[in-house]
Formats: sequence, structure tokens, C-alpha cells
Amino acid sequence: EALLHRVFVPIARLLSRILPDRVPVTFAGSGAVDDMCRSIAQRGFRHVLVVSDDGLVGAGVVGTVTGRLDAAGVGHTLYSGVEPDPTTDQVEAGLALYRSDSCEAVVAVGGGSPMDAGKLIATLATNDKPLRRLRGKFHIRRRPAPVFAVPTTAGTGSEVTIAAVVSDPVTHAKSS
Repeated sequence: EALLHRVFVPIARLLSRILPDRVPVTFAGSGAVDDMCRSIAQRGFRHVLVVSDDGLVGAGVVGTVTGRLDAAGVGHTLYSGVEPDPTTDQVEAGLALYRSDSCEAVVAVGGGSPMDAGKLIATLATNDKPLRRLRGKFHIRRRPAPVFAVPTTAGTGSEVTIAAVVSDPVTHAKSS
């Protein structure tokens, strides 16, 4: 595996400089959530995992998004167990819901923590590796499940990056 890694990484770096990136679709303005939910439906997704935290559920923010998903005809499962500095256990719990409810995409609603947890759930859904083996660069072999982001805070920028930070609940070490 070490030889494969030594050969693969330089090739992947070269290709990432040559090949064009996919441009994400951005929805902005007062109708952005409606537009996003209609786009999810138009892309053929029938059931999504909504990843957020209890505070945003209690504030009604998540209910607005799930109501728009309902109106667009998209089923959803809510995972609101994300806390600040999400842990590997929280990501694994979200992944279990994603799989048990046959979700096809992730809708992350919130700040950096729900965004990071959502991206990791989407990555684990398509890559048959434990979370600890995805640390660092170039460890993901398959494209993650689609992620749709509804940022509720300014500053983290997690909705526009490929990185995600998670904490180990035993050692409290953070990794990305």
C-alpha cells in the first residue's frame, strides 16, 4: 500500500492541477432554500438526510428547510445529534441513519459543525473505509454522496471547502 500511495499521490496532485474542478451550484437570495429543494427533486433524489443540531431544530430553522423539502416532494430523515466540534461517534450515528433510511444525499443545515459532519457522512456513505483511515489528503477513492449546504453562520466557510474536522471522543484529538 505504501508503494501505491507514493505513486498515486503525485499523479493525483498533477491531475488536480490539470483537470477542471466541478463548479458547485449556488443558490442565493430570499428564495434560495426553495430553489435548492426544487433542484434536489429535479435531480431525482427521493430521500435525503438532513444534518443539523438541536439548537437550529428548536429555533425552527431546520423545520423551514424540511417543509420546503416536503413541498418539493423530497422525503427526509433528520439527524440533529451534531454538537460543536463533532465527534467520530456523531458522524457514525448520522451514517447509520443515512444507510438505514436509504438516503441518497445529505442536506447540512447550520454552521461549521453540521457542515463538517454532513460532508463526512456523505464521504463514508460511498467509501468503504473507517473514518480514521480517511485522515489527510488523497484517501478518498469514491466521490461522496451529494451534499447540499444551508449555512446559518458566517465565517467558517465549511460549505465551500472539501476539508472536514472531527474529534476523537476518547483522545479529544481533532483531525481533518
